[in-house]
Amino acid sequence: LSATNQVLKWDPASNVPYTIDDGPLGGLTRDQGAALVRLAFQKWEDVATSVIQFADQGFLGLDVTAANIDAFFGTDVHSENPIVFDDDGQITDDFFGVGSSFTVLGFAGPRFSNAATGEILSARAVLNGVLANLPEFPSAVAHEIGHLIGLDHTQINGDLAFTPDPSDDQFIPLMYPFVIDGGTQLPIQDDIAWVSWLYPSMAFPGSTGTITGTISRRSGGFLAGANVVAVNVDMVLTESKVEIVSVVSDFLVTSDGSYVLPGLTPGDYLVFIEPLNPAFTGGSGVGPFEARFTDFVKDYYNGANESGDDLSDDPTEKVVITVAAGESVANIELISNENTNQLDMLTDDDEVTFQFPVGFSFPFFGSVYTEVVVNSDGNLTFGAGDSASTPRDESRFLSGPPRIAPLFTDLNPEEAGEVTALVETGRITFTWESVPEFSAAGGRPGNQFSVSLFATGDILFTYQTFDVTPDASPPDDIQAIVGISPGVLGIGSPVDLSSQGSVIPIAAGPLYQVFNGNEFDLTGQAVLFQASADLFQAFTNELLFPFFRGDQDNFSAYAVTSLDIAQVLAIEGRASDGSLLPFPINPAIEELDAQKQSAKLSADFFGINLTDSQSGWVRMASNTSEFGSFFQFGNGLSGPITKMDGALAFTGQSQVLYFTRLYDGLATFPSFGLAGPQDAVTTLSIANPNNVGLTLTFTLFLNTGQPAAPVAFRVLPALGSLFETVGTLFNTASPITDGFVQVDVQGPGAVGFALIELEDTILGLNASFGNNQTTLYSGQLGNGLEAGNAVFTSLKLVNTDSSPRVVTITAFRDDGSIIGLVGPFALTSNATFQRSVDQLFGLGSPVTFPLTTGSIQIDVDGPGVIGDVVFGDPGDTETGIPDFVDFAAALPLQTNLFTKAVFSQVANGATNPGDPSTDFFTGLALFNPNALQADVTVQVFDRDGSLVGETMLSLGPNQRLSELVEVLIPSTAALIRGYIVVESTQPMVSQVFFGNNTMQFLSAVPPSIIQ
Repeated sequence: LSATNQVLKWDPASNVPYTIDDGPLGGLTRDQGAALVRLAFQKWEDVATSVIQFADQGFLGLDVTAANIDAFFGTDVHSENPIVFDDDGQITDDFFGVGSSFTVLGFAGPRFSNAATGEILSARAVLNGVLANLPEFPSAVAHEIGHLIGLDHTQINGDLAFTPDPSDDQFIPLMYPFVIDGGTQLPIQDDIAWVSWLYPSMAFPGSTGTITGTISRRSGGFLAGANVVAVNVDMVLTESKVEIVSVVSDFLVTSDGSYVLPGLTPGDYLVFIEPLNPAFTGGSGVGPFEARFTDFVKDYYNGANESGDDLSDDPTEKVVITVAAGESVANIELISNENTNQLDMLTDDDEVTFQFPVGFSFPFFGSVYTEVVVNSDGNLTFGAGDSASTPRDESRFLSGPPRIAPLFTDLNPEEAGEVTALVETGRITFTWESVPEFSAAGGRPGNQFSVSLFATGDILFTYQTFDVTPDASPPDDIQAIVGISPGVLGIGSPVDLSSQGSVIPIAAGPLYQVFNGNEFDLTGQAVLFQASADLFQAFTNELLFPFFRGDQDNFSAYAVTSLDIAQVLAIEGRASDGSLLPFPINPAIEELDAQKQSAKLSADFFGINLTDSQSGWVRMASNTSEFGSFFQFGNGLSGPITKMDGALAFTGQSQVLYFTRLYDGLATFPSFGLAGPQDAVTTLSIANPNNVGLTLTFTLFLNTGQPAAPVAFRVLPALGSLFETVGTLFNTASPITDGFVQVDVQGPGAVGFALIELEDTILGLNASFGNNQTTLYSGQLGNGLEAGNAVFTSLKLVNTDSSPRVVTITAFRDDGSIIGLVGPFALTSNATFQRSVDQLFGLGSPVTFPLTTGSIQIDVDGPGVIGDVVFGDPGDTETGIPDFVDFAAALPLQTNLFTKAVFSQVANGATNPGDPSTDFFTGLALFNPNALQADVTVQVFDRDGSLVGETMLSLGPNQRLSELVEVLIPSTAALIRGYIVVESTQPMVSQVFFGNNTMQFLSAVPPSIIQ
């Protein structure tokens, strides 16, 4: 086709001239090659119903090669239309890539044409000499001459190439995209019909017949790019292999799906459509369309029964069309029988059946379904579709088929937007993306909402944007209906869904709300209709937070980042007895789009007042593992924050828990500065995330490895928890300054957290599940005084193995040089090792000696060693007056390194400019424990997923960087809420820390590692 969609052809009134290359053609001499070319032209000239003729102009007088072909062709019109011999295949390789000369026999086609008339002015052909000795090469030459005169490819009878009878190959047209061994060497019926259509003789129109029509989609739109075939049949409908002609629908790119099937020998014909072979694109293309719709079955024209509904239209049913000489049979219209699940077909007042993948079924009101009908108008139905144009009212909602309706109203995906399906493990989500309400004038804003079906029978509605006008007809003035119905009822009682909470149990009857007028209060909300006994059965990935406390001053807060996949979070708070805490919203549901972050106080998740007392534990569940998460706890709701720390969420549970830091009693927290030992309380918080009870055995091990008597026992009910001090657990008033607690769980497992409370600060550490690694790391080592601020670091090791372990501790400065080495030394079974780094490495008192910073690596001769670091302020160094520790934080030693990790919170800048205690900072520490340089990329994203800034840096072997995020990336200086993604070329150790500029608190959290 020309640029104006006109057919390209030669002026049929003139002979088409051609000239032949003067060089050899591979193993053929020049004259042998010329003989093949002349014979090929003669084959097309001999078609009796075509007037095309050729004029042999002899030889070029030039051997065209890869070295001179560009200069030869240039931009000039070569009216002699050269036939080039690519003797060694180099021209072919230059055009199609190295090695192409072993598979491409030739290429040809028009080079210049008159855009106004569609007349070909110049053409060329290139024949590949590397393959010239093949027996099928003469057919290939004739094929390329077909392109030179304006013919396209066809896929007729291609299936015959794979039949056992090799004689069938002769029925594959000359213009088939691939050469066929044993195929025809002359134009056959399909070739003859189309060369005659381009260049018709006087006899052609009167001696042959034509069939015309259009091809449509089931949705009513035209279908471009279907292969349309007319095949001659006998009285018993046996299809001819000879009398067969094809064309591509909308081949003239008229955007109406029209087709023409010319050159038909008078007789009886069947017409069918089939998808184009996906392999036939590019240089092997069939028709003018590279992008095609192919998801439909081979479908015969069947007259009055023709439709796109596979329930009423049998695609194998056939109606014979009789064609007489000189007759054109018009209006043979076919509608594609499209496969299910094609939601992109949905138009106004339309429906598409969606078959669930193998292994997925959905229970709904007593029946189990393996497919659903997706209707344009914001609803799903079972057993039958509902695409009627009647009012979307309560009667239709209740009396129709079983229905799930996130937004039952008159929507029009034909105008804009689309309906999509996302299949995940145990869940299928249908989303109406920017689909507007129907309007005769058009231009309505889009609506964005979704419905998720879980294999458990749970149903989730989520709403992002809403714009629907009320129905103008009184008296109902209905705008939309939201809810579920078992169908065929006719009666029901609407409810206020928004007053039911975000999780609504499914009952025996319909559950829905009718929205009238301009009211709609679900935008930005999520509603889950719960069918399962345990909501969390619908989700496969749990986030467990064993610590949940809050009141008018103290808070628990949770941050979750969704990475490359959107996620649904189910969030619930449980009391110590396992019951749901009596909050207005519990459970809560939150939809988190891909690459977005949610950071909220627990009170915000559950809709409670900050003054309400909160106690228990929290679990979340997600449909994906692609997330980062952690929680923080502290004070400051009624004043400045002076205490805060954090820890990661658990994503699993264990039958053995270890609590490494224990300070309980008077003067139990050691002195690191001017003040003496401080009073401390350590409380263990343990949660049971199972639907069965647990029995816990607590053993307190002394620092020598000896168990202290007696052991303690506790029973945790299903989904219950405990929150108990170490002193109460072991019924002792004796101060505890070292050692560790081991908890053995009889049952599936548990999770735990230790809260250490000092006078002016708090520390938090998750229970350890043990360790199979032999190297442990801390990206934090700080000791000494700088600019009036001092910092201490304390290292704790615990050998949980039954055998002694040999330990070596190495400290590195930020530049990678060694500060010092301790060991090797033996750590006996169940013994602990607790030292401050000034003691370990001779760094001097943190309140008088200059600041030293760096990292720590612990090497062990076997598994079982776990540990942590505690770091912070050793006391008041500005006045020299002994004072309590103002700020401190705790981190577990890291054993799993990462190349990609996420930190799920950023807090930079002032929330109250008049109060310096609310001017927050976020810092990042990175340690490269490798012998090779690590190239690191740090990206900071806002909570909406937009990139705020990024930086790239390099760390040499054993080097460490600890810096404020706003220094690394200045554009983050005022970012409150967001997340950090770190990627490295080498496995890394890292942590993030939070504080305020008055240094009243410090919190540190390790990374969520992305596998």
